[in-house]
Amino acid sequence: MTEHGTASFIAECYWPDVRNDVVAERVSQVRTTAAAISGRGRSVSLTGSIAVPEDEIVFLLFDADAAESVRLACEEAAIPFDRIVESIDSRPEPAGRRS
Repeated sequence: MTEHGTASFIAECYWPDVRNDVVAERVSQVRTTAAAISGRGRSVSLTGSIAVPEDEIVFLLFDADAAESVRLACEEAAIPFDRIVESIDSRPEPAGRRS
């Protein structure tokens, strides 16, 4: 859990024939939906995505207050997912976000 009361989560999505344009469109949808959910008192934001076309998998990366918030964001954006798991994000923070 971060100092802001959020944790990192991954939504694993099995998407047959995944393409870059589809990923970009879906990422935009879920980012907009996550912002709307955050406006309703939850905390969820999409921080990135990783597509693995060879395996037909997309990983959506979130910071959220709970897995339930990630589930709501995916469902409301009509994003099919197989599971949502808490994760450990070891990527360095961008220079502007460091304390």
